[in-house]
Amino acid sequence: MSAPDVQPVSLPDDQQPPRSRQKTTRYKGISRIDHKRTHGYFARVSWEGRVHSKLFSDKKHGDRLAALAAALEWRDEMEKQLGKPRTEEMVFGKAVAGSSKIGIHKRVKDGRLVYEATWREGQKVKRTSYSIRKHGEKKARALAIAARERAQARKLAARYGDAV
Repeated sequence: MSAPDVQPVSLPDDQQPPRSRQKTTRYKGISRIDHKRTHGYFARVSWEGRVHSKLFSDKKHGDRLAALAAALEWRDEMEKQLGKPRTEEMVFGKAVAGSSKIGIHKRVKDGRLVYEATWREGQKVKRTSYSIRKHGEKKARALAIAARERAQARKLAARYGDAV
């Protein structure tokens, strides 16, 4: 008597068994490296035009989760030393060329020169603009800066409450 042919069964995505290893690469500035004989986490901190980086090997730290913990600790400490705000959002320490303020841009919008303020609210980029023709160069820029600062203050108040 021969054994019946067994066909592999494919489950729908929502019924797949859980991963055998915890996913560990959803951290800002942390990348997993598994290449030939190199296994570990590569941490990067960019601030004010400079990039600081360090590799945390699994072997040196005992296992992959210990290497991840060391990489996260190094990243947080490096950001603190550099004065970079600790957040999972992208933070840039230099203004765009031609502007002395982060998030303030002089551009042409609908055929008119404006100063535009941009900021993030959650995953969305928000913006507002002020006409140079209507307000004048200095006032339009000042209004854009004030708009961005108000948005940043709202964001910090929502995150930290009255402690700010």
